[in-house]
Amino acid sequence: MKYMIYIMLVSVLLIMSCSRKDQEPNMTEDYTSANQEWLTGQVDYEGFPLLLRRPKDLDYDLLKDTFPNLVVVTHQFAKTKPSGLPEDDYNLGLADFDYEVVNYFRNRKQGITVLVETFGGKRNYYMYAATDADADKAKAHFKQNYPEHNLSWVIKNDPDWGFIKAYAKECF
Repeated sequence: MKYMIYIMLVSVLLIMSCSRKDQEPNMTEDYTSANQEWLTGQVDYEGFPLLLRRPKDLDYDLLKDTFPNLVVVTHQFAKTKPSGLPEDDYNLGLADFDYEVVNYFRNRKQGITVLVETFGGKRNYYMYAATDADADKAKAHFKQNYPEHNLSWVIKNDPDWGFIKAYAKECF
């Protein structure tokens, strides 16, 4: 039953990638805007809370040509509850850091965050970035400005957005 609820929630969150194939993306306004609307949800998965956040109305097919590289930043929390969620005060203290991770590539018109997942003592930020986005510069930026956070990075070519499409398909 819990798995079905999980499937339904993630399906609702990820199905919003409806086609707008007749429109060219306005990267400045539509996808890289500070006004981007987000969908959120929480379910129990394997007996623990799973929190999801994703931008509303992303068109994967339009964006995949502009942002072919998958960037995954994993933040291992320093302070967690037994549930794996961050402690409340600690989580409040992460607000500026979280905002900067989510918006790092977007603010540079070099990428978009497609999913933020909080589960099991960590938060995963899934982003797609342009080929000219400097991930090493991003890593250095966060290491210098947020040395207290335990971050790991995975960067790989995913021109068809296979990761996020598989994530969505798995939940249908």
